[in-house]
Amino acid sequence: MRLSAVLLARVIGFVEMNGLNPRGKIRLPVVAEMIVNRFGFAKFPQKAEDFDETKGVEFTEGNFEDIGVDKLTIWFNGVGIDVRSSTDDAKVILDKSFEWLKSEVGLNYTPDMVKRWAYLSQVTFYSDADFNIIHPALRNVSRKVTEAVSRLQGAEFAFVPNWLGWGFDRTVRQFAISDFSIQRRADTPFSENKYFSQAPVSTSEHIKILEEFEADLLKK
Repeated sequence: MRLSAVLLARVIGFVEMNGLNPRGKIRLPVVAEMIVNRFGFAKFPQKAEDFDETKGVEFTEGNFEDIGVDKLTIWFNGVGIDVRSSTDDAKVILDKSFEWLKSEVGLNYTPDMVKRWAYLSQVTFYSDADFNIIHPALRNVSRKVTEAVSRLQGAEFAFVPNWLGWGFDRTVRQFAISDFSIQRRADTPFSENKYFSQAPVSTSEHIKILEEFEADLLKK
């Protein structure tokens, strides 16, 4: 497994905004201006309707130290950071931002106020593994569909597995957590063996799972 790129590394810290600002002294438009200056965001809220925390107050295209920040979002119940390096970087930025606002404007923050963390990792990678070998049943489907479609079209159409997914029972838990998936990279020839994968875990754990998956497939 050879990593091609990290497309998204998102971290969301779930914390109630009223708890961070219990007496309402901190005004979001004032803090927003400070955030823009600190990160150098190119796009940021400017009108009253942009400060709707139920929809998410968004800041985009900025930097923190040597890390590009694609987006920072503030909701009434959490804060999210999108980068393209790693979720570890995103979490560090979020932690430092809470501490900075605590120091600068008196944010009522302690680390234990973040009750839950959510992650979304998206990467592209190359692999020499053959998904057809996961189970003989997959090879059989590939062969049968290839034969049927090629016969109908009068030309060779080679069908192979191009998407794998793992999810959880959303009738039991209604959490906004993504499925884990691996699929062929869009608009890329199959011969390049390039894939896209999404996972609701940290970037490092995501890559580790992919590496171990490939190693299992390549075992003789």
